[in-house]
Amino acid sequence: MLLFLKNPRIQDGIRTALAVVVTYGIALWMGWEEPIWGAYAVAVVSLPTIGLTVNKELERLAGTVIGVSVPLILAGLFFQERLLFSLTTAGFLGVCAWQMSFRRHGYAWYVAGMVSLVILAGQEVTSEDLFLRSVTRAYETGLGVIVYSLTALFVWPVRSGAALEKAAGQYFDTLGDLIKNATRFTGASQDAPGTEQIDGLFSAKNSLGKMLPAAQTDARLSEASKGGWSFLFVSLNRQISLAMRVTDLLGRLSSAFREGRAPECDAVVNALGDRFSRLAEALTSKSGFAAPAPLSFNLVPEGQQQLTEAELRDFTALSAVFVQLDEQCRAMFSVVATIKGQSELRFSGDLPEHLEADLPFERRGHIIQVVLAFLTAFWLWVYINPPGGPSFPEMAGIFALILVLNPGLNLLRLIIPVCVVVLGAGLIYLLIMPSLTGFAELGTLLFITTFLVTVYMQAAKGMVLCALFSVLNISNDQIYSFEVVAISALVIVMSLAVNITFQDFPYPRQKEKRLQRCLIEYLRKAGQILDPFKKSQGFTSSRDIQNCLRELPRIELRLAQFTHDLKADALPKNGKLRL
Repeated sequence: MLLFLKNPRIQDGIRTALAVVVTYGIALWMGWEEPIWGAYAVAVVSLPTIGLTVNKELERLAGTVIGVSVPLILAGLFFQERLLFSLTTAGFLGVCAWQMSFRRHGYAWYVAGMVSLVILAGQEVTSEDLFLRSVTRAYETGLGVIVYSLTALFVWPVRSGAALEKAAGQYFDTLGDLIKNATRFTGASQDAPGTEQIDGLFSAKNSLGKMLPAAQTDARLSEASKGGWSFLFVSLNRQISLAMRVTDLLGRLSSAFREGRAPECDAVVNALGDRFSRLAEALTSKSGFAAPAPLSFNLVPEGQQQLTEAELRDFTALSAVFVQLDEQCRAMFSVVATIKGQSELRFSGDLPEHLEADLPFERRGHIIQVVLAFLTAFWLWVYINPPGGPSFPEMAGIFALILVLNPGLNLLRLIIPVCVVVLGAGLIYLLIMPSLTGFAELGTLLFITTFLVTVYMQAAKGMVLCALFSVLNISNDQIYSFEVVAISALVIVMSLAVNITFQDFPYPRQKEKRLQRCLIEYLRKAGQILDPFKKSQGFTSSRDIQNCLRELPRIELRLAQFTHDLKADALPKNGKLRL
C-alpha cells in the first residue's frame, strides 16, 4: 500500500481529485450558480510541482482579470451593433493569439480570450447580466486556484529543483547518445540516428524550459544558480543545431567512410558524446568534478586527391562543428559548476522572453486562424442559429485559442478521443447522477472519475477533465436531459469542423510548406544583416540587426526540426524538396 502511494502519478491523482471535490463542495454549499469554473481552474493548474502550479495560478488569475474586464468595455461600446461587436471581439482574440505566440506568458492570454468568450456568450443579456457574470467567473476561478494551492502545499508537496536537475540530466544524456549514434554513418550501416532520439531531445528541452521558471519560483535558487540555469537554457538551441549538423555532415560523407577514402573520426564523435553524458552525472554529483581539457583531433584527410571538392568542404565544416561542440561542452561544465556552487563565475539571471516565441510568419498565421474561426461561427449563429446558440462561436473561439497554445495539435486526431469522453460523461450524467442522493455520493463519483483521468490520461488530463466537467454540468439546480448532452456534443463537433477548415490557412501545415516558409524567413533575416546597400542608406538600424541576430538561432533550430520531421515521414519519391 505504501509503495502504491509513493507513485508520483497516484499522488498527483489524489491531490487533483481531492481539490476538485473540495471546490465543488464549497461552491455548492455557498449556492454559487456555476461551480464548474472552480473545477476548470483546478483541472488546468494541477501540475506536478509547486513552482509549476504557482506560476500557472498567477497566469490564470491575471488572464481572468483581463478576460472579465474587456467584455464589459466591448459590450458598453458596441453591444447594439453586431458588426462592430463581432469585429472588435475578433480583434481582441487576435491580440490574445499574438501574445500567446510569445509563449512565456501565453497561458494568461489564453485564459483572457477564453473567459471573455464565455462571458459574452448569451442571448439577450443586459449590461447587469454581463457584470454579474464577470464577477461570478472571477470568484469561482479564485476558489479553484486557492483550493488547489493549499492541497499542493500540504498533500505530498513536490518542489521543482530536483525535477529541473532531472530534466537537464535527461537532456545531456540524450544529446550525448545522439552524437555517439552518428557514428553509424562511418561504418557499414547507412541508417540515420533513430527519430526517437531526436524527438526525445526536443522533448527534454521543452521539459527543461517548463521547469526552469518553476524552479525559480519554489526551489530557493541563489542568484548565481539562477544565472547559470538561464545561461544553460539559452545555449540549448545552439547545441541541438550543432548536434544535428554533425549527423547531417556524417551522413553526406558516409560513402567516403565506407570506401576508405576518409580519415577515421569515430574516436572524436564518441569522445564528444561521452563529455555531454558526463554533464548529466555532474549535475547529480555531490562531490567536485573537473572540466575536461580541449579536445585534440586532426581531421585533415591524407589522401585529399581521393575526395571530391564537396567532400573536402564537408570535412572542413565537420571539423569546425566539432570545435564548436567541444567549446559548448566545456562552457556547460563551467555553468554546472556555478549551479552547484563550485565556481565563482557569474551569468546573467534573466531568462530571455523571446527564446521560445513562435516565428513571425507563425504569429501572423495564428491571428488569421483565430479571427476567421470566430467570425465564421459568429455569423453562422446569427443567420442560421444552429443548436447550442451562442455556445457555438464561444466553443469555436476556444478551440482556435487551444490551437495557438498547442501549435502541433492535429484536430482531426482529437475527434475520436473527444467523442469518447463526451459519450462516457453523457452516460454518467444520464444513468448514474440521477440516482445520487447527496453530496457524499456525488463527491465520491467526482473523486473516482477525476483520479482515474489524472492517472491514466496524464498528458491530456486538463482538456479531458474540462470536457468531463462541462458535460456533467453540476449545479444546485441540476436537471437531466438527453437533449442537453446531444447539443453539447453537436456544438463540440461543429466547433472542431470550423477550426479544421481554417487550420491550414494562410500557411499550410504540411511539413514541406512549413520548411519552405522557415527557409524564406531565415534568408530574409540574413539578408537584412548582410545587405551593404541597406546599411549604407540607413534602412537597417543597429536595433534591426540585433533583432535579426536574435531571431536567427531560433529559425535555424526550427529548420533543423522541420527537416527532421520530413526525414521521419519520408521524403517525396525523387528524394528532393521542390523549393
